[in-house]
Order: sequence, then C-alpha cells, then structure tokens
Amino acid sequence: MVCLNSGVWKGIFAPGRSSDRERSPEGDSSTEPWIVGHSVILSHAYAVRLYREEFKAAQGGQIGIMLNGDWTMPYHDSPQNVEAAQYALDVVIGWFADPIYLGHYPEFMKQMLQERLPAFTPEELKVVNGSSDFYGMNTYTTHLCRAGGDDEFQGFVEYTFIRPDGTQLAHCAWLQDYPEGFRDLLNYIWKRYKLHIYVTENGFAVKDESSKPIEEALQDNARVNYFKGNTASLKAAVLEDGVDVRAYFPWSVYSYHPRSTFLILYLPSFLPSFLGFLDNFEWADGYITRFGVTYVDYDTQQRYPKESAKFLVKFGDNVDAGGR
Repeated sequence: MVCLNSGVWKGIFAPGRSSDRERSPEGDSSTEPWIVGHSVILSHAYAVRLYREEFKAAQGGQIGIMLNGDWTMPYHDSPQNVEAAQYALDVVIGWFADPIYLGHYPEFMKQMLQERLPAFTPEELKVVNGSSDFYGMNTYTTHLCRAGGDDEFQGFVEYTFIRPDGTQLAHCAWLQDYPEGFRDLLNYIWKRYKLHIYVTENGFAVKDESSKPIEEALQDNARVNYFKGNTASLKAAVLEDGVDVRAYFPWSVYSYHPRSTFLILYLPSFLPSFLGFLDNFEWADGYITRFGVTYVDYDTQQRYPKESAKFLVKFGDNVDAGGR
C-alpha cells in the first residue's frame, strides 16, 4: 500500500509518479495505482505457485503475504458512517486480501472504480485465489470514519482522531492508542478470511522522542501503555474470542537477545522467545521518528533498552511460564 499510495498516487516516494505536475513529470493517479496493485497481486500469486510446485515438498514450509491495514470504526453510529467504515476496510484491506483469500475484488471497489479496476482472467484467478497459507497482519492504529471524503485510497471516507465529544484520540498525526480497535481487527480478519494470523508489525512512535535526552526517552510510558493495551487485546482475542493468532512481532525488529529471535507464539502452547526492537530508518522521516523499544544512539551506535522493552520481556516471560 505504501508503494502504491505514495509512489504512484501521491508521487512522494519512488518511483515518484502522480497526476500532480508540480510534483511528478509523468503519471496518472486515477489509473496507475490500481494497475500496479493488480500486478503486485499477480506477482505474489505466481511466486507462491512456484514455491508450492518446486520447493514445498522438500522444505515443508508455508508461504503467504503480509498486508498493512488498520481498523476503521464509525465516527458515530449513523448508517452512513457505519457504511463508510466498511468501505474504508474494503479498500485498505480488501483490495489485496479479498482476491487472495476470497477470489474476487470487493464489490465496493468494483462500483467505485468500474473500468479502472483491472480484471483477472479465469486462469489468473485460479492462481490468485488461495495463494496464502496464513494472514500476515501489519497494523498500528484505529481510524474514526465519516462519510463524504474525497480520497479514493480511503474509499471516499474521511478519517479523524477527534471523537464526537471533541476529545482527541490521536497521539500523533497518524497513530492513536486504541487497543479495542486491535481486538476488533483481529476478529474481523479471522471471521472474514478464516485463516490463522501472524501479527507481523505492530508498534508505536512516541511524540518528539528523537528530541528528548536519552534518560527521558528511555521512560517511554506512552509506548508501554500502547503495548499493555494491545497485548491484553491480543490475549483476549485468542482466549476469549477464539481467534487463531500464531505470533506477534512488535515493530521495529532486530534480534539482540541471546535466547532467540523474538516471537511470541499463542496457539497451541503459548511458546515465546525474545528480541530487541531498535529505532530504525523510518521511510521519509529518516531517523527522526523512533519506533524501537531499544533506544539507538546514532552517534555512538550504543543500544539502551526502554521501559517498553522491559515490559515486553516480562510479558513474554509470563507467557513462557504459562501465564494467561
């Protein structure tokens, strides 16, 4: 989604194509993102077929795809906003997930794009449908949705972090701490696509962390609260709702713990291991935005565990000991 949204729609990332001639010398934002997305799905599907035909028998592995998508919930419960929240999910998640897991594009996308949405041939659809052994979930936040936006990439839905009562949900421009939405999304994916889930990215950027002294940055209480809420929602989704989640990877990932690579497995045995997650190079933000639970001094390359790292290690130890 990032390469499509920012690369061939807005034109702010490579390859820098868009309809905005002040930004891009060439490109068509009304057609190219959907063509490129269609090609990405086909590329994935044929790579999966190749693995299954030539390597799976000997290796016994699974193969799948990781899709980015955040939960969307109605701004308030008017029929228009309820409908808008589903439209947003249809585009943000269903654009790729529905063909791969259900064998067709979402009906809303067909209506929205009409002839601009490429079609699969019957032969291609046989390869695309079922071309993932699991659901790989990258997710960070929840959006409140109001009908009437002008962004096709959001299903013509307006996103906001402001509740109807005027209170602010967002912690930064695109990321809010709302663990209830994480649980809702896990349930939605499980019920819609009916495959076990690996949460392959989930994390939090503390506001202005890069400008804080190290001592202050290590006390990342907002990130601790984020992980407390999301790990509680994760356990509730598994133990109370019956969602089949196999692993949880906080972002960003870099293995430094001597015991193993960090992987918290839930079913069937709650078997964990541990890792360090480093501050990293975050797209166009560079080193300004920090997602790691391990602080990196970019001048000395020294690593310092934040409070959130200590929380995740305790959480993993508790799971390892059979804690529920």
